[in-house]
Amino acid sequence: MSIKLVALDFDGTLVDTAPDIIRATNEFLLLHGRAAMSSEAITEHIGNGLVGLIRGVVPEAEHHPELGDEIERQFSQIYDMYVLNEPRLYDGVEDFLRKWPHKLAIVSNKPERYIWQILEHLQLKSIPWSKVIGGYTFKEKKP
Repeated sequence: MSIKLVALDFDGTLVDTAPDIIRATNEFLLLHGRAAMSSEAITEHIGNGLVGLIRGVVPEAEHHPELGDEIERQFSQIYDMYVLNEPRLYDGVEDFLRKWPHKLAIVSNKPERYIWQILEHLQLKSIPWSKVIGGYTFKEKKP
């Protein structure tokens, strides 16, 4: 059996986006009258999607699902200011992506628009991605 496609996660696998997410999260917390959190505390919740991140740092948000859209809107406005500050590829990733002979895809909880912005910023938009699936591409998000 030969490999036909490799699907990769984005945040924390291909690209270190944690510093920008941490900055945006702390700004979101300050906007809501909360104290900033340590990088370690926020990093524990990165990878759970935006809703999971916010529920992790503002646990009572879980009990108010009606606030979800507003929280997402506010956080997205803040993250827009930080998304391209310092994302960086992990060592060896670019070489792997450029030399991999089979199809590649990205499957992430991050909204697709941010994935494409970061790929362009890191000069990886030209990789022949078979598919980029973001957090809102389908009704159900990845586990």
